[in-house]
Amino acid sequence: MHKSIIAAIALSFVLSGVIYAQHNQTAATPKPIVQALEAGNVWTTEDGTAYFTCPVMGSEERVADATSYSDAESVRYYHCYPGCQAPFRADPDKWLKDFVIPGNIASVDSLGYKQFRDPVTKQTALLEENTLSFDYQGRIFFFASDSARKMFSQAPDKYVKP
Repeated sequence: MHKSIIAAIALSFVLSGVIYAQHNQTAATPKPIVQALEAGNVWTTEDGTAYFTCPVMGSEERVADATSYSDAESVRYYHCYPGCQAPFRADPDKWLKDFVIPGNIASVDSLGYKQFRDPVTKQTALLEENTLSFDYQGRIFFFASDSARKMFSQAPDKYVKP
């Protein structure tokens, strides 16, 4: 009698292990890829950290799983605050009319200070209020000198990665 109870317990452990292994195998099986929406207001630093500029408030923050967003014409726009969704959804064109995101931020430190890499000279410098810039295809590029900005403005595709 004891042997059959022990055998039943052992069998239940084995079956539990098989079921657990099968569950983990199916969980590890890749799911079909769902077409992701293009992110309209996301920009990345050189280390790949994703930030966004809120089209309503203009604030810049890191993209997180809980970040609120709106989708407009198959493009996703992240918001700094859930309250930005309603005005944006009511009239996306109003908020996107003159909207630009940074094009060449190299890093953002823990205090929020940004360093940019000049696309022409490759110099890195601290982004300041009076830093020279040029808007190109919805992105704002920053420059260490006026001559670099002029060179960029004459042939931006030479300096911008697609």
